[in-house]
Amino acid sequence: MTTDNGSDVLRTLWQKQSCTGFSMEPDVIQKRFSRLQAKLRRRKYITYVICSVESLFFAWWLIFTNPPVVIRIGFLLIILGMFFLTVQVWLDNRDRERVLANSDSAGETSCVEFYRTELLRQRNFHRGMWFWSRLIALLPGLLLIGVWSSIKLHGTKEGGACLIVPIATSVFAVLAIWLNYRLSRKYRRQIDAVDAMKQANGPLA
Repeated sequence: MTTDNGSDVLRTLWQKQSCTGFSMEPDVIQKRFSRLQAKLRRRKYITYVICSVESLFFAWWLIFTNPPVVIRIGFLLIILGMFFLTVQVWLDNRDRERVLANSDSAGETSCVEFYRTELLRQRNFHRGMWFWSRLIALLPGLLLIGVWSSIKLHGTKEGGACLIVPIATSVFAVLAIWLNYRLSRKYRRQIDAVDAMKQANGPLA
């Protein structure tokens, strides 16, 4: 988990390092990184709360009710998907803290490179294996429950209502792909901007 003194560690790191020869002032980079850190902290807490509440909700139904086996499997898949998402966010946060702590103790990574490394980490979080693995983990449970209920209750009002679940899940998947693509592109543009400024101003001192 992100510690409350993360910004103090970051400030110490910036004070130790020289960024001469780079057009962006160290204070500007620090402010940008601090905003990114705050955003990632919010993401972490929101993910933890949502996943915990949903996991407890479906666990309650799984333990204290007696739904059909297929529904129980769906509930279990949803809980596992929430756990997988939580672990992903935790790993991302752990790696960020580790790099921050190592850089602070060694004093070797320049502030620009540190900022770029974090942008690269977040770009990768929203694309490739990181993104597709959590999407695949989150979808099966909802789809299984929705499709099975629609087939089982076919021809009834309840069956028609159950169709909302797979439809909504499909819409969610499309939106998730679009949103994560946008975020990965956003981080890619920020990385390109840093690289362009570094190239224009020569190697860091």
